[in-house]
Amino acid sequence: MTWPDLATRVRAFEIAADWAQVAPQGDHRSLESGAVVRFTIGTHYLAALNIDTYGQAQGDWYTTVTGHTAASLPLGDLADWSEIADHGTHVQIATAWRRLP
Repeated sequence: MTWPDLATRVRAFEIAADWAQVAPQGDHRSLESGAVVRFTIGTHYLAALNIDTYGQAQGDWYTTVTGHTAASLPLGDLADWSEIADHGTHVQIATAWRRLP
């Protein structure tokens, strides 16, 4: 989904205001639907959002990987947590949010 498409469907946006380190073996916060992480793979600075339609733990991770960059990365726009944990460095999870005007 493109940003303009998202903007027409969402009424309010928030920006991450604080981040915490995530242990490589995992973190219970990363299992929550709606969890947002940022990480690097090589020279690429990426983010991912955990979405689960049923509110269960370990949903689908939607990343900021584009079609162009996917060719040079070990994961695509839809990833598993294990791929983020295995290939990502400096993995951090959003712990506080600030509403955008």
